[in-house]
Amino acid sequence: TVQVLRTRSRVRRSPFAFGPKPWVRELEAAHRRVIMSAERLLYIEAQFLRYWPAAKWIAARARQRPDLDVIVLLPNAPEEVAFEGDRNPAHRHGEWLQTRSLRYLRRKLGRRLGLFSLAKPAPLTEGEVDENAPRATAYGAGVIHVHAK
Repeated sequence: TVQVLRTRSRVRRSPFAFGPKPWVRELEAAHRRVIMSAERLLYIEAQFLRYWPAAKWIAARARQRPDLDVIVLLPNAPEEVAFEGDRNPAHRHGEWLQTRSLRYLRRKLGRRLGLFSLAKPAPLTEGEVDENAPRATAYGAGVIHVHAK
């Protein structure tokens, strides 16, 4: 089934507003439905797993289904961080959000949670290693973009 799902926001008029006001959340609702319908295996392949409500949905479904296993495939680091060495506050905050979500899931699911990242099968040679991008490797091997496998 193919669906077109939207996420839209509106401008907040308050001078103390922080960010836009969510208005249409079809994509969020679809993700929640998929997570809450998982029976035996939930496979998540994404660039990030930072959204706290999603971590809570996964943990809730795991409580409902004690035989549910969860596999999460994520990149080693965000692309801008891994390959460009970008450490701006927005990226650091995003990595903190993801770490918080993954720690929570590990605590709630234990051995039923598998966290994975892709890497090339062989270590990089000395000439291939980029000293300016230390997070672009995983245990000495070059990383593979999650969506390029």
